Amino acid sequence: MKIAFIGQKGIPATSGGVEKHVEDLAVKLVAKGHEVLVYTRANYTDQKTKNYQGINLISLPYSALFTKKHSHCGETHRGIFVFNKTH
Repeated sequence: MKIAFIGQKGIPATSGGVEKHVEDLAVKLVAKGHEVLVYTRANYTDQKTKNYQGINLISLPYSALFTKKHSHCGETHRGIFVFNKTH
């Protein structure tokens, strides 16, 4: 299954409960054979990092001040690709 996570700051988690939850869940899903994509914020996750423990990372150029815009950009990108689930 293809699964995308949008709206969180990113992974690996350095702060925040949501980020830790996304990281833990994404790692478990990859271990079960799912293809997982996590949208990250450029000010949280290094933009050069494209993969973390088998999780594909897509860096979006929005700061923490633009949570709504970040989520919208992830949704727009998701519309280009076919995912079975988004979280």
